[in-house]
Amino acid sequence: MLALISNTLQILTARIREVGLKANESALTRLNELAEMRPADAEVVQRLRVEYEDRIRQLRASESDSNETPQHLFSLEYEQFSYELLQVERRIILQLRNEGIINDEVLRRIQRDIDLAEARLGHPHSRDLKTR
Repeated sequence: MLALISNTLQILTARIREVGLKANESALTRLNELAEMRPADAEVVQRLRVEYEDRIRQLRASESDSNETPQHLFSLEYEQFSYELLQVERRIILQLRNEGIINDEVLRRIQRDIDLAEARLGHPHSRDLKTR
C-alpha cells in the first residue's frame, strides 16, 4: 500500500512539474513577444525574464533529480542569506502590524509573498541553515 502511495505521489509530482514547466515556458515566450511588440522598460522585461528563466531552470533541475537527491537552483550561501533576510522581513511586518501601521490584510498579503519566496529557495532551513 505504501509503495502504491509513493508511486502515485511521484506520478503526481512529475505531472505538476511538467505542467509548471509548460506554463512557465509559455509565459516566457509571451514575455518575449510582448517585449518586441510594445515599448517597455528594458529593466522590467529583463527582471521578468530572469525570474521565468530561473523557474524553468529549477523545474528542469528537479526533473532530473534522483529519488532522494534534491537539486538546488541557488548556492547554499545564497539560500542562507535570502532566508535570513526573509525572516527580517517577517519580523518587521509583524512589528508594523502591531504598531497599527499596516492592517491584517496587508500583513497576510506580504506574508504570502514571503512564503512564496521561501518556497522558491527550496526550503534552505532543510540544508543546515544556521541563523542567529
